[in-house]
Amino acid sequence: MSLFPLRTKHRDPLDEVLFSWPSRDPYRVKDLLRSVSIMGASGSGKSSGGGFHFAKVAAGYRNSGGLILASKPEDRDFWRQIFARAGRSHDLLIFGPHERLRFNFLDFLAGDARNITHGILTIAESLQGGESKGGGDDGMFWRQQTERTLYNAVEITRQAYDRVTAPDLQRFIHTAANHPGKLDETAWKEDFHARTFAQAHRREKSPIEAYDLQLAQDFWLCEWPQMADKLRASILASVMGIMHVFNSGIVRELASTTTNVSPAIMDQRKWVLVDMPIREHGESGRFLLGGWKYLTQRHVLRRRAQPGDAATIIWADEAQTVVNTFDPLYLAECRSHLGCMVYLTQGLNSYYGAMPGQAGRH
Repeated sequence: MSLFPLRTKHRDPLDEVLFSWPSRDPYRVKDLLRSVSIMGASGSGKSSGGGFHFAKVAAGYRNSGGLILASKPEDRDFWRQIFARAGRSHDLLIFGPHERLRFNFLDFLAGDARNITHGILTIAESLQGGESKGGGDDGMFWRQQTERTLYNAVEITRQAYDRVTAPDLQRFIHTAANHPGKLDETAWKEDFHARTFAQAHRREKSPIEAYDLQLAQDFWLCEWPQMADKLRASILASVMGIMHVFNSGIVRELASTTTNVSPAIMDQRKWVLVDMPIREHGESGRFLLGGWKYLTQRHVLRRRAQPGDAATIIWADEAQTVVNTFDPLYLAECRSHLGCMVYLTQGLNSYYGAMPGQAGRH
């Protein structure tokens, strides 16, 4: 009898076979986690062929949760049928204008001001199409100025109220002094901008927060009022364009009020279908699709996935409408967090159109 018991070999959950190719080569979970790209011209059957096959695979893999970005009005019924056939109808949640689900984007981004600011700008890329993604010097300059303005507003409101909300950000920026003489006006001192500064100063803070508060104060009380009118107006137009979307229409109702669903539910093997086709909802649809996608990516990269945990699949047909500058980082790291993406598009030129120039190609 051996003094050393034989070790039983544990089967790797990632070796589970999802299907076999016609060549009989197995396609395993670990292959899916390398992410999938399906390309084909319009009408070539990429959605009804390869897309339909992988949709059945994704829903049929029971140790999965995920995000479905509905690009077409018919996607809702398509996915309901897919999940019904897989016996998982209860795992598919619908997020849309006629549903009860709500997801406050900024609450989910909670953290330091830099993290929140980067999140807002990445989500906002969906509004600007390729314009925000180009690599030109002009584009970089305006993004830096927009980011700096937003960051200083986020820092003050975060310290003042322990929470960053879209209405507070819009009011704070809108009521900022636009010339030095306004700082002495009684009406300005009683308005939201000045009251937020006073609240931030009253609250207990760490040495880092105190330093950051001083920097933000220097920006809003010294630099902003003395900035050239043309430059300030251009920055303001960019920032308030983003804030206007957050604070109006269906976006305000679905993504700026409360939260009863978030990407965290995907860890429980649930799927969320964002039913906001751009054909029907335009820029509001783009914004909500882009926001859900980015925040799901952030959630996946934050978690410490263990063997046997649910895989998180992000599914996007017409994927060129939701690509963002966070995608390369996500694709480089998501596999080790049990995350992946399935992207369907007409071809590489669709991505070049969404991210023009050499920066887009790379």
